[in-house]
Amino acid sequence: MARYLFNQGVPALVVVEVRLALSSLVLGLGMLLFHRRDLVVERRQWLRLAVLAVLGVASVQAAYYTTVSLVGVGLAILLQYLAPALVVLYEWATGRAPLTRQKIVALTLTTAGVALLVLADPRGVVRAQPLGVALGLVSAVCFAFYMLCAKSAVRRIALPAVQFYGFAGAALVWAIAVPPWALVAAHYSGRTWLLLVVVAVFSVLVPFGLFYRGIARLDTWRVALTAMLEPVVAALSAWLFLGEGLAPAQWLGAGLLLAGIGWVQWEERRGNQAITWDGCSS
Repeated sequence: MARYLFNQGVPALVVVEVRLALSSLVLGLGMLLFHRRDLVVERRQWLRLAVLAVLGVASVQAAYYTTVSLVGVGLAILLQYLAPALVVLYEWATGRAPLTRQKIVALTLTTAGVALLVLADPRGVVRAQPLGVALGLVSAVCFAFYMLCAKSAVRRIALPAVQFYGFAGAALVWAIAVPPWALVAAHYSGRTWLLLVVVAVFSVLVPFGLFYRGIARLDTWRVALTAMLEPVVAALSAWLFLGEGLAPAQWLGAGLLLAGIGWVQWEERRGNQAITWDGCSS
């Protein structure tokens, strides 16, 4: 649907701003009706929410879309999905979690899988602008920071409030780049606005709601790793619904990604079984 909007002449930055604004509006109305008390946040938490909105949600969008404009979608995705490795290294460097074989194997498989999946044409890497690559690395840092910041926020603030104020704050930031009156002057059709609403609900409100609930229950690095399924789903969806073929290397990349995420689950299950056996023997 986003691609359709782009083809209709709606700029990417407009889609980003409108989907954030509409999703925060829908979520805010829902909270007023059903979870009004979650809108009240302790004063000491406002700075945390502001950092999440500006340096998390808004900066990830800005860095990623700017990278896309300079180096293309494939390389931009690969660079952004270095974020899970950054999360693992940060938690290891700060003593929050050890650097285990499980993490190294999983990250190696998934990163290689993303590279094969999104870089079907390696010439794009050769032609990439250094500035674009640098911004892609910045987008990875922003994405890693966003996940770590979100994890910290959901420990202290109600989930709906984290999601709502994160979206609303990021939408306000984007409104500086694309003022609301510019949207009015564009005279988009009713069909276009309907599609923007659908994109807001199904590409922001629902998935990020699930993301926040996942990050409240799992380790940050596991959430980051699982998020790398996104390019697999995108590629397979394009193959099934848009008729876009996948090269053999892309199929291999999808397999490596699934293997990396599956490795984590298998290792965790094996570890749990070992603990169970130890408990029985004791």
